[in-house]
Amino acid sequence: MSRRLPTHDHHRRATLGVAAGFLLAGCVLSTALGFRDDDASAGGATTTTTTELAIGHLVLSEIVTGGASASDELVELYNLGATALPTEGLELIYVTASGATITRKASWAAGSPQIPAGAHLLIANEAGVYAAIADLTYANGLAASGGSLALRVLGASSAVDAVGWGTAVSSWLEGSPVAAPAAGHSIERLPGGAEGSTQDTDQNALDFVERAVPDPQNSASSPVPTSTPAPSPSVEPSGSPTPTPSVIPSSTPTPTPEQTAQPTPSPRVTPSPSPTPSPTPVVLTVAAARSLTDGSAATIEGITLTDGAFTDGGGYLADATAGIAVLVSDGTFPGGVLLRATGTIDDRYHQRTLRTTAADVTVLGPASDPAAISAATGEIGEVLEGQLAAISGVIASATQLSGGLAFDVDDGSGPIRVVVGALTGIDTAAWERGTTVILRGVVGQRDSSGTGSAGYRLQPRSPADVVAVIPPPTSTPTPSPSPTPSDTPIESPSPSGSPSASPSRRPPRHPGSSPSLRPARPTAGRDGGSAAW
Repeated sequence: MSRRLPTHDHHRRATLGVAAGFLLAGCVLSTALGFRDDDASAGGATTTTTTELAIGHLVLSEIVTGGASASDELVELYNLGATALPTEGLELIYVTASGATITRKASWAAGSPQIPAGAHLLIANEAGVYAAIADLTYANGLAASGGSLALRVLGASSAVDAVGWGTAVSSWLEGSPVAAPAAGHSIERLPGGAEGSTQDTDQNALDFVERAVPDPQNSASSPVPTSTPAPSPSVEPSGSPTPTPSVIPSSTPTPTPEQTAQPTPSPRVTPSPSPTPSPTPVVLTVAAARSLTDGSAATIEGITLTDGAFTDGGGYLADATAGIAVLVSDGTFPGGVLLRATGTIDDRYHQRTLRTTAADVTVLGPASDPAAISAATGEIGEVLEGQLAAISGVIASATQLSGGLAFDVDDGSGPIRVVVGALTGIDTAAWERGTTVILRGVVGQRDSSGTGSAGYRLQPRSPADVVAVIPPPTSTPTPSPSPTPSDTPIESPSPSGSPSASPSRRPPRHPGSSPSLRPARPTAGRDGGSAAW
């Protein structure tokens, strides 16, 4: 009897009709894998139905999204059925949390080996610690914060099995996603371990549990759960139903089960570093790393403009293309060195940040600061974030912060906040309103508004970043000139015996008035007030 299921049931084990020319001639893959009925076409326009078989199928059984290194990843497949199942014609895909990008991690061509009942197949990141024990490897990584993995027929729109974790919201998962595991932990399908990963309720959050110690198993591991063979029947005497001493020869012991009848489980494979050096990771430019989606893994190199504890958001690193904040969760790094760091791209208060660990940070050697980029105060923004910039402007206001002082500095193009940390050693006693400052610092962002376009700041690192502090101009009063006599005093006429006045020898400059002093020129006071002439 056959039945038709809804085409939107993406991640039930789908019954996918596969054409004979696509796989081996005459092979019906959906029957061999125990898929259930569903639509195999990419557009969902047609549905192929076959008989649903009550047999097992392949599932994703354990996943690690990163450990001491972001590349320490693994994906484990498991055959929870009672018979061997083929892998030919299948592919393993990784889907970003939003579902926008699908990447193939592994695929199996016609003639690929089957997975025995209860057995595993291990796929791992080629740059990680699990590559040495993996059956297959892949390049690039998984986002630790969220994503999905799915096993499907090549190019199909439905999955044989799918698992989503963390922030995954795409359709490539079953039910609700399981919580994202901590670094170095795994998510494993229940019950797990020696009991096998046999629980499959089509609810990722219910079927998986976080394990502090991953238990990767590859194709060389023993099938689980291990079935204990039934004990061999006791040898019945061949003589009379009533046993007598002569029935059992003394020279022949009673047969007992052979010691080898109980299979000895192969030891579990435990991860160990590869004896050969790990491949050098692909190093991205800082600009390329900044453009990645949140949760993406990246390795970058650049000059550290500050140490790793410069702010509560970490320190800063820049190369010739851009700058970025680097936040080490369990350590720090020195300033003034060439640094390589591997981690996860994220935003912190809208500041682009590489989150990493001390184990993933390597100092490659000493380095000098790059030249500071001269910019107008109103131009400080996203393009310069994480880089060293230089400005000149006038202090408009000052604000006390818990960890220092903030000054709004403007050169006429728009203000930029200059944040001077208490531990920088910069003396700001003379930084009053109207003071002109010429300085450099690292551009950061702390936007609490949620817009993503606010909160930019320039952060000088030490007194060496302060080039000049010019006090505001003051009006110096012009000294009042001492009164100067007018022209040479006019001689008084000498008295004469004649009653009539004699004309003076020099007529006065101002007839009809007495000689007087010229008034002092009025001057401006210190407060800048004007005086009328």
